[in-house]
Amino acid sequence: MSMTLRAPRSGGCARYRLALTLTHACPLRCGYCYAGRAQAIAMPVEIARAAVERGVASVASGGRLDLVLLGGEPLVALDVAREAVAHARRSAGDRIDVVVHLTTSGAVPLRGPVLRFLRDEEVQLGLSIDGLPEVHDAQRPRADGGGSSTGALAALDAALEAGLSLRIVSVVRPETVDRLVEGLRFLADRGARAFDPSIDWSAPWDAPSARDLIGAVTDAGTLFADRFPELQIGWIDTPLALRQGAISAEALACGYGRGEMAVAPSGRLYPCERLVGEDRPGREARRSIGRLDDADGPFGAPADAGPRRPAGDDHGCSSCSLLDGCSRSCACANLARTGDADEPDGLICAFEEARLRAAAAVAIRLRRQSAATAV
Repeated sequence: MSMTLRAPRSGGCARYRLALTLTHACPLRCGYCYAGRAQAIAMPVEIARAAVERGVASVASGGRLDLVLLGGEPLVALDVAREAVAHARRSAGDRIDVVVHLTTSGAVPLRGPVLRFLRDEEVQLGLSIDGLPEVHDAQRPRADGGGSSTGALAALDAALEAGLSLRIVSVVRPETVDRLVEGLRFLADRGARAFDPSIDWSAPWDAPSARDLIGAVTDAGTLFADRFPELQIGWIDTPLALRQGAISAEALACGYGRGEMAVAPSGRLYPCERLVGEDRPGREARRSIGRLDDADGPFGAPADAGPRRPAGDDHGCSSCSLLDGCSRSCACANLARTGDADEPDGLICAFEEARLRAAAAVAIRLRRQSAATAV
């Protein structure tokens, strides 16, 4: 496939997030994967180059482009990943910063050219491990039906030994939530220090599993405080940073097609990588908001993406005392729960309340510990 690359115009965002689905191929067969059925489809280099040119053009001088490399398993398409990063850095020059993120299952060993790429490009690595080995294996089988925890843990060890910037991504579902914190503790004992539990909002959360989720948030707060400042747990450190004024609520706002764009191997555009799905050739893509070659220059907010109003405007959120620290505006979470990108449901609200209260409890405990140490 060939594509004419047009000279981009300058954009105006201080920070833009560009997610490239480099391939639909993956050695694993995770039942909950939002990318759908694994397929031997990779992003052509021409599309990767054109996408990063438009991403760079979307960032104002002095700003930052977060280039996110995803799959499938993105390390299956290492050559495309290399070229995407190299072209982004060439296009950015000294005008903006380019920070590279990549999420891997660990199914491709982190050694040789793979490890050199991750280290040389200072990649911010996300490693998908669903906690305890037996939990991980049940959720994330290989194509032959065997478990994948051995490879994931080997990738963890290799990343730690190489000194890579690393966060563990654990998918949280009703059948695994009661063992989540046990899994975080297991991985922390192995050397992991940063965790981003990721809730599968499309899963069938009933009342008992919802209670387990709230309990897991509380227990995560306890683990965070027990090992402070050793561990980072996204459920806790993000609202804690908000309380302390280290970050703003605006910085956490969902970009959904405005501050971010996802590009499929086909060149279709999506407002978030979670909506790319299988993106199979010849099939209509329900959530697509255009194609990469529909325009040049900065990514805009396509008219058919619909106007974003403050999430929860009609949901009673405006009177909530926890509003300022809430991340209810995640469009994909809202879509999964209510079918409306702007509307959360009761489970999202309960989760957000739980994490804000857990962060408050952690803050109180840490203040007391600091005061006791001072005395």
